[in-house]
Amino acid sequence: MLNNVKKNVSTSFPFLKSDRHFAHTQEIFDTVQTMNISQTLNFSILLILMELGNLISYWAVDIRSRLISPTSFAILIFLLYMGFNIFYCDYLLGLERNGRTRKLLQGHTYSFTIMFSLFCLCMNYLCLKGRMSAESVLLFYIYLAAGPIYTYKEALAAIVTTGALALPSFVAQKAPVSMYSNMFLYSFTSLFLSQMRCRITGNNLRLLREAWDEQVYLQDRADNDPLTQVLNRSGFSVRLEQLIPAAIQLYVPIAVIMVDIDYFKQYNDTFGHMAGDECLKKVAAALASRIHQGRDLICRFGGEEFQILLYGIKPEDALHAADRLRQAVADLKLPAADRRTAPYVTISVGVSSAVPSSMETYNGMIKAADDELYYAKNHGKNMVSFRELPPEKESVPNSVSVTRCIAVSCELPRS
Repeated sequence: MLNNVKKNVSTSFPFLKSDRHFAHTQEIFDTVQTMNISQTLNFSILLILMELGNLISYWAVDIRSRLISPTSFAILIFLLYMGFNIFYCDYLLGLERNGRTRKLLQGHTYSFTIMFSLFCLCMNYLCLKGRMSAESVLLFYIYLAAGPIYTYKEALAAIVTTGALALPSFVAQKAPVSMYSNMFLYSFTSLFLSQMRCRITGNNLRLLREAWDEQVYLQDRADNDPLTQVLNRSGFSVRLEQLIPAAIQLYVPIAVIMVDIDYFKQYNDTFGHMAGDECLKKVAAALASRIHQGRDLICRFGGEEFQILLYGIKPEDALHAADRLRQAVADLKLPAADRRTAPYVTISVGVSSAVPSSMETYNGMIKAADDELYYAKNHGKNMVSFRELPPEKESVPNSVSVTRCIAVSCELPRS
């Protein structure tokens, strides 16, 4: 039973069987186990207060004879265990979730239940022996009903086992018939409440999961271009707000690449807008496939134009990376609208590289990359034009040229 918790979770939470939610079983399992530890922590505090009250009441009747007795000893041992459990639960809640800690969480839930059951059985025997009521069994059933989240099989196993162990005490101490009927009623009620609570928890987790999925979906719709599935300008700007300050602080070189599809208006006029949309999709996919690092970004800047940010790249590497982008689109071999200019669809690329010292530097890089793009468009297309910006402290008025501009034709060797 202890080794099939995940299987039992999916049994108790039927919605996890669907393809959409089954991938979140581990996440929900972790949530349930964390809730169980939190519940046992709360129960430990409650039981310490309750059993202290019981112990004081028990001693108040005849402290001389009851101070040293099996009942006092059982309650004191249980109080010590509950005190230890408070600190242990706090330790477990602070652990990172992995294979080892999941086993610790799982094992603690069941070990606590077993210890609690043994305490109730022990108190049940002592109470019957002293001709007192056997309501301690009820305490265990209340714990099952409102404590850890068990599947139906797990809760039933705990109830049946505890009931079977309690029956010999009832028989040996000649408990009245009402005790048997009460135990059956407690068992049925605790099982019903436990499973009702399990279902409610599962539904609440499902609703939270769906709300989170909906939020992620809406955020994805807001940040991504619906046609090309790359970032739009809004989503691109949000990520820039995280990357650029880090590049400024760590003095990391970056490159801004502006890409424009050559003769795209003519392509739309020749093949139609549906074919133009397909062309945009394929070009975007080809460009995105060449963006390897996790911090590199690509967005549809507008129309047939794309903007790319390469993070932590040297100027010479940025130049070759830009030409690989150009070559990737040429390798698609999409038929060009006018075969006299080029056999296939091509792109023009403008690149600027620098180590940003402020957001103004980055804005200047965008303008420089845009200028280089227009240079490439006006000097034959299907080429890369590059500019390396000087450090901000060395910048001079625009009338003085301190940049180097390299036009890279399609014959540039691919690295």
